[in-house]
Amino acid sequence: MAEELRRRGVLYESEEFYLKALEVNRLDYRIYVGLAETYLQSNKFDKVKTYLEKSLPHAPKREIDYKSYSYRLIGHIYACQEDYSSAMAVLKTSIELSPTYADGHYDYAQYCAQMRKTSACLSSLQNAILAKPIYWYLAQKEQNFDPIRAEVKKLL
Repeated sequence: MAEELRRRGVLYESEEFYLKALEVNRLDYRIYVGLAETYLQSNKFDKVKTYLEKSLPHAPKREIDYKSYSYRLIGHIYACQEDYSSAMAVLKTSIELSPTYADGHYDYAQYCAQMRKTSACLSSLQNAILAKPIYWYLAQKEQNFDPIRAEVKKLL
């Protein structure tokens, strides 16, 4: 019900149901992430970060270690605050946990570009593109790559 309420934009009630679900089952990773996404839609970034951090011990390991997903979203929060150094550090953890996580590589590449870490950027961008070719198209227009645009163009 919480997910459906969030999808419908009824965020207060969605939050209420997620919090009730946490009371019943504190071990379910999906509840933490769903609640974080609800707070994200409500622009409550401190709560987003708090619940993503709380999700980490409960993250399953499947095709990726889902801690990588949580770390990636935490990185987004830092990037929105233009704290690219912290975003880069968190995304580095994300891709270390899941070396084949294309979305993590793409975001890490963006934050490395913002910090002018050219070698790390290009390596991660290449990994992202090889795993998901759509990133080749996206990288051509992504403004986060502008600080090292010439080098990115050569890679592409």
